[in-house]
Amino acid sequence: MSFDFRLPPELIAQKPPDLRGDSRLMVVDRASKEIYLADFSDLETYLPPNSVLVLNEAKVTPARLLGHRQSGGRAEVLLLSPPAPGSEPGVYVLKALVKPGHTIKPGRVLIFTKDLSVLKAEVLAVEPDGQRLLRFNFTEPPEEVLDALGHMPLPPYIKRPDGPSDKERYQTVFAKRAGAVAAPTAGLHFSAEHLRKIEAAGHTLARVFLRVGAGTFAPLTERELISGRLHPEEYEICPKARESIFAAQKKGRRVVAVGTTAARTLEWGARSGELKAEAGQTDLFIRPGYRFKIVDSLLTNFHLPGTSLLLLVTALAGEELIHKAYNKAINERFKFYSYGDAMLIL
Repeated sequence: MSFDFRLPPELIAQKPPDLRGDSRLMVVDRASKEIYLADFSDLETYLPPNSVLVLNEAKVTPARLLGHRQSGGRAEVLLLSPPAPGSEPGVYVLKALVKPGHTIKPGRVLIFTKDLSVLKAEVLAVEPDGQRLLRFNFTEPPEEVLDALGHMPLPPYIKRPDGPSDKERYQTVFAKRAGAVAAPTAGLHFSAEHLRKIEAAGHTLARVFLRVGAGTFAPLTERELISGRLHPEEYEICPKARESIFAAQKKGRRVVAVGTTAARTLEWGARSGELKAEAGQTDLFIRPGYRFKIVDSLLTNFHLPGTSLLLLVTALAGEELIHKAYNKAINERFKFYSYGDAMLIL
């Protein structure tokens, strides 16, 4: 399969709709091979009866820092692994992506300021993949410092600076556990009211956690394609979620993963054949040929070509049907990527 396609630039959503959930929905039926166009506000009418929807409760940390080098010149840093919520003030050595990479070398000091907040970092080393190790001295709790200084790490295909509204809208209403540097974007469509409506229609909500990393939107590398493994990400499946999903399966109810991150979490948790309540790291790479153990259906957005996300939806729906769906989405002027419209694969 060719995982490339031509997308008119105007179809890349640059901002969210004015209201959460005021989006379009494409329903892709694997059994009939039919594709239906709908509104996201009617999602529950297309879900299999009494489904269990699994949400990723990861919360995006404002981990993008804009500042300058002590020697002069701008500096931009994206923390790849921000300190965990609740971390105490102190010195932290953190991995980061930096711009401009060719000038930010070991020994450089970077300074980030806003109002009365000041944060300094020293570049310690350059990793073989171009990432930097930076030593930060947080004089206040890191979570508070990043909330004050940091910007939301909008994906690079959003060609505008982040604004105050992105702190709310590039975050799901059920976000709970901070540390992610990208949003589980399928969940961005839901309002709290819509989730209550879904439960009232007889569906169940379960919550898992996967700390989404910056690599989620990155083009696949040759190393990943050869090894069959992705960048590792922290995850957790709590006993309550496991029991809710297990009970639904016993009754023949379908499991709907809300987003590819929830799907990867569930499939990794069931790698031995049965879903376990556990925590750790996963580098699961789902691509065509993979046999799903837990996920029956998937709610997702429309993804970049050449990414693991597009391979995952292709593994579930099949190459021919995904090709047909993406062509239809382009012809029908659907909005793509993080702030775009949604697809439900049944």
